[in-house]
Amino acid sequence: MARTPREWNSIKRAKRCVRCARDFADGEQYTSMLFAREDDYLREDYCAECRTALDGPDGSDYGAALSSWRGRFKPEPPKMKEEPISRSTIERLLTKYLESREPAHVNFSYILALMLERKKKLLPRDRIVEPGTGRRLVVYEFSGSGETLLVEDPGLAVGQAKEVQKQVRELLDLEGVK
Repeated sequence: MARTPREWNSIKRAKRCVRCARDFADGEQYTSMLFAREDDYLREDYCAECRTALDGPDGSDYGAALSSWRGRFKPEPPKMKEEPISRSTIERLLTKYLESREPAHVNFSYILALMLERKKKLLPRDRIVEPGTGRRLVVYEFSGSGETLLVEDPGLAVGQAKEVQKQVRELLDLEGVK
């Protein structure tokens, strides 16, 4: 990969040897060499075998390389998925819709609470039945503040998934969340 000096900021290490095209294994030693070519620079990464094959009889011939160094290959960590909805947005919407008794809002609040539970922001502490109304409630605690939150469990069935998904999407659209 060649770049002009003005473009030179960084070049990622290759995932495979430039000479034999074999992928580097995790922890494998490689040699990087930096060359000057007219108006640009070139970085080449070699596996140990191919680098040795380039050496002269005394093992010290780096040719026209400006610089060379050895390293151990580590694969790039997988990219973190971008959160579809930020935690703060979920918390804000949950607080807003928690007091509503409309069925769509009850479903929405429950789904938001489940999202925060999966992110370890809400910790389920108990399940209770509200005296007098018979509503099933999940007792949650915010992991950071210790604040208690009661969220109605609407007892959603798998067959309701499409309907609830539609309700959630409509409410998110109303809130301007994409």
